[in-house]
Amino acid sequence: MKKLLFIFPICLLISLSGCSPKLTPTPRVIEEMYFDYAPFTRIGFLISPDPYPSEFDACGEILIKVQPAKIIKKGKQIYDAANGAYISNDYLASEEISPESMLKMAVENAKKVGANALVNFKCIAKYDSYYSTALATYVNSLSHYEISGFAIKRK
Repeated sequence: MKKLLFIFPICLLISLSGCSPKLTPTPRVIEEMYFDYAPFTRIGFLISPDPYPSEFDACGEILIKVQPAKIIKKGKQIYDAANGAYISNDYLASEEISPESMLKMAVENAKKVGANALVNFKCIAKYDSYYSTALATYVNSLSHYEISGFAIKRK
């Protein structure tokens, strides 16, 4: 009986140790975006992340939300011996949206309301976080981009 009382807590401890969360290190991820304002400056359209210091007429606030489409990407070809054929592991991925296309969207929207400048310009990537049981860690997934600015008509 004494052996049973001694062995039971040890078995319980060993069985519960598998339930503890696993620490999974992740690699460093660096994302860079470069917005080239020069093509718009050459045609007389000002874009700035700062407020405009001179006189202007306000046209309105621009806010654009861009949610990348989910597209099917081709995966690796794997030979299926049971069927004697190659199968493809296709998967869904978010489309890549260039900084130039987002900047062009913002300028086109500002021009529609009569603006010749977009100040307080910002572009922010928003992410959703979820727990992946397959990877046993939290995963960040790109949700959408938010592009904003103040459309003005410079005097």
